Amino acid sequence: MALIGQRVDKVDYWKNSNQKQMWLATALVDIEPRLNRIMGYKFLSELRRALQREFGIKAEKVVAA
Repeated sequence: MALIGQRVDKVDYWKNSNQKQMWLATALVDIEPRLNRIMGYKFLSELRRALQREFGIKAEKVVAA
């Protein structure tokens, strides 16, 4: 989060949420090579299913990239 903060914290005025999303996406693409693998990443799909069951969210078909 610190790497993202370095890129977006100095922005004082956001016109709308689309602009925020654009800045965040740009920052993520920029720092992607420096991101470490998330511990427990193998269990993220299991977590997604548990959250969907808990909150009654319909499962969406996810296409692997």
